[in-house]
Amino acid sequence: MTLLDFMHEHMVFTWACAIFWSVPGVIFIFLALYLGAQLTEVVIRLSHNLIFRISNRFFRVLKVWVRGWPPPHLDADGDWKPEKKERTE
Repeated sequence: MTLLDFMHEHMVFTWACAIFWSVPGVIFIFLALYLGAQLTEVVIRLSHNLIFRISNRFFRVLKVWVRGWPPPHLDADGDWKPEKKERTE
């Protein structure tokens, strides 16, 4: 007996059609697809954010390591240095 014969004999297709094409079944399928799409979006956003942060931190550390800290326009805390005013007499 093949799988299709077994399913036809035990009315698997009939029950599947009755469950999945009824109104609650359609609502269930819609919700399952919607939640699956939302979960996929969350996973993609988190992975993109994680990859961005790792690469951003790596290049930031590399830049500080190569160029040193602080840059000429910042003080040791990372705040902007006040401009030096020239005294005119």
